[in-house]
Amino acid sequence: MRTRTKIVWGVSLFGLAAPLYLIPNHYPVFSPVELPLTRIDTAIPFIPETIWVYLSEYLLLISAFVASKRPEVLSRYVRATLVVLFTSALIFTLFPTTYPRDQFPLPPELDPLSRFLFELQRTGDSPLNCFPSLHVGSVLTSTLLLRDRPRLFLIFLGWATLICLSTLTTKQHYTWDVLGGAILTWLSDRWFRPSSRAPEPNGTPIENASPAP
Repeated sequence: MRTRTKIVWGVSLFGLAAPLYLIPNHYPVFSPVELPLTRIDTAIPFIPETIWVYLSEYLLLISAFVASKRPEVLSRYVRATLVVLFTSALIFTLFPTTYPRDQFPLPPELDPLSRFLFELQRTGDSPLNCFPSLHVGSVLTSTLLLRDRPRLFLIFLGWATLICLSTLTTKQHYTWDVLGGAILTWLSDRWFRPSSRAPEPNGTPIENASPAP
């Protein structure tokens, strides 16, 4: 695929994702609902330094997109991403959820740069749009771009896992949000994953065909 085409696709996806996320995030149609914290949520500590891992999402998205070379894989990725984006935006609009960030103030000993990044994140991103976690959905969908390159895929999968965990240690999301984002990714991937069944010349599908002796 030509570099110019990839750039157009990437910029277009970002240009679409930004309003789909930010509009319900700042202008909710219905009153946001605060979900109860689960035992897992209360057991996981608030580690504000992991904001660096949390914000590395954007580097992962760009890196995975650039590293993927097969046009058919990129095409499936775009379609799966659109499903994740529009489904998430619909849920954000019809069932807005919010996180009790006020229970987790930044500690005074936090280093200045991490504090700056965290405050910048909290200023630009309201505590709404919790379920499902689009952060989780985005990094997992992008990681699946590299499934045909096993070694690189494992590296990105580890990176994506850390980002998913950081949504909890930065107290940006509930455990249910992470699960919801992962399930949404799985469903969209299953929807667009090509079938292993190959069509015969007459159009009848065959499966696991063996070569003639």
